[in-house]
Amino acid sequence: MKPCAVPDTDFDAFTPPVWSVPAAKRGVSRALIAMIVLALVGVGVAGFGAFGVVVQYRSFGLSPDYSEAAALKDTDSVIVKAADAPDIHRGDLVMFDFGAFPDVAGVHGAILKRVIGIGGDTVSCCDGTGHTRVNGKSVIEPYAPGWGHERGDIFAPYSAKVPAGTIFVAGDDRDHSRDSRLYIDEPGAGTIPVSSVYGVVVATGDRFAPQPLTPTTAFTDAGLEGAATPGDDNLLNRILLAAGLALLFAGVLGVIVSVIRSGGKRRLPA
Repeated sequence: MKPCAVPDTDFDAFTPPVWSVPAAKRGVSRALIAMIVLALVGVGVAGFGAFGVVVQYRSFGLSPDYSEAAALKDTDSVIVKAADAPDIHRGDLVMFDFGAFPDVAGVHGAILKRVIGIGGDTVSCCDGTGHTRVNGKSVIEPYAPGWGHERGDIFAPYSAKVPAGTIFVAGDDRDHSRDSRLYIDEPGAGTIPVSSVYGVVVATGDRFAPQPLTPTTAFTDAGLEGAATPGDDNLLNRILLAAGLALLFAGVLGVIVSVIRSGGKRRLPA
């Protein structure tokens, strides 16, 4: 028997249906990855902004009888920016630990006073018209209505050398303020360690809608170097927080849309 001849027939290569080509799937994957990256960038930007708003800037409530009422225009809260020794200047309003006073050691809480001397200064009371003198220069402080009575019955004349790493503070209502002047005869001459300072007041109101504080020029007007810390509304950090949240929302929304579209394409009929 002769073997059967095999027909010489050419077979075309198998071509899959158009719907099964994975190009569309790869496109959805790229979009999904892009949206995930966008969301992660939003988390990072929002986190950086939130750190500035919540950690670098702190909000403190004030009691109704605080001695800086004139300068702060009867606000009930202030925004404090963290600061260390090089960032604290004469004329700054600072929030510090109440326990820094020698007669209340161990009792903690926040108290607000004005810096009238920094490390190396000599602060004295008073000149011939009742004004405080710093390094021999008379300082006219319009925010301190009680300045003319510093030599009265409550506060006798004094002179204090401010050690490095400390500040000399006084309340704006000089007749009714517990401050460095009460502790002139104590070690350190009533000064407050910078390590006890929470920060410098830069604004009033809510931390998410602060009103920048106008710094005093009393000390530079007297010829002393170093301007008071300028007001700060923390705008950059608030912008970063808002922008980061917007990116996060857009990224999450994009992930949801990409997943829905990808699922729909996988269900296409054969």
